[in-house]
Amino acid sequence: MAIIIKLLFCIGFFWPWFILIVGTTNSYYNASSVKDKTAISILSPTSAVIMWICVKFWSILWTIIITTMKGRVSMSKLHEVLAVEAGLKSTADSVINEACKTFSDKRGHFMSHYRQYSTHVDGGITFSPETKEMETTVVEKLDYVGNAFSQAIDCIIQKETTNTVAKADIIIDGIVIEKDLPATFLLTLEGKLKDLRKVYHTIPTLDPGKKWTKDSERKNVYVSDDAVQYKTQKVTRPLVLFPATDKFPAQVDKITVDEIIGSWTQKNWSGAITPAEKSTYLTKIDILIRAVKQARCRANETVINNSLKIGSKLLKFIA
Repeated sequence: MAIIIKLLFCIGFFWPWFILIVGTTNSYYNASSVKDKTAISILSPTSAVIMWICVKFWSILWTIIITTMKGRVSMSKLHEVLAVEAGLKSTADSVINEACKTFSDKRGHFMSHYRQYSTHVDGGITFSPETKEMETTVVEKLDYVGNAFSQAIDCIIQKETTNTVAKADIIIDGIVIEKDLPATFLLTLEGKLKDLRKVYHTIPTLDPGKKWTKDSERKNVYVSDDAVQYKTQKVTRPLVLFPATDKFPAQVDKITVDEIIGSWTQKNWSGAITPAEKSTYLTKIDILIRAVKQARCRANETVINNSLKIGSKLLKFIA
């Protein structure tokens, strides 16, 4: 793509000059009189001015194109750094722990030797030379650790620096709830709203089996219709199985029955809310959480400073 743009620029830059030179020369030699040649000679400076303006235009356009291309290539956004930060930090931690273990327990990695056997007895047994290669050096190991350390530190400083300017508005249905909130606060707010949603999710609601109306005497209280509950008592009564005849007496048995002896009239009050009210609360919290997420995503579109690197400077000081 860059090569095509350069080629187009060269064509646009040199083509007007080529047309000017060829056209002016051809018109001059084909002129039929001295007057026409004089007019062409006067016109040439004017054409040169026009060509100069064209050249300036192309120069400015070229500068804009190059600047835009460089920006697209080198400028990253905050969300891109956030995506790789955890991986870089984990890699750096693993490399550092592995280096500590190697330096402490595997010092043989930094040693090598060559051993050759010489017999001092005529006709004695001979052995092949023994060689152990050095796997690495301390400096090479430190360079390996330093590379992982630098990448993690550079990523962190770029993220933290960008977080100081990464801001966005919370917008719901086109209405700005709050302006210029930092990205770090939006992340914290999102978590807190999720915690708050747990509270609203556990809110008790009115028993749907009862009819409720708002209490006129107390705020945020509902009252139910009177509920009647009967009080019963076990009572033994005779049950005639077979009536008496002129030959046999009546056969009677005893049975126990529940007999109503009174009633309870109960009125209930509740400080709970209706299921519809609870659903409304949860819906609004979900809308707010989504708005905060969207704001955080917009804040994470902030461009970072890729040139901000301190890892190598820190290691250079140590070395």
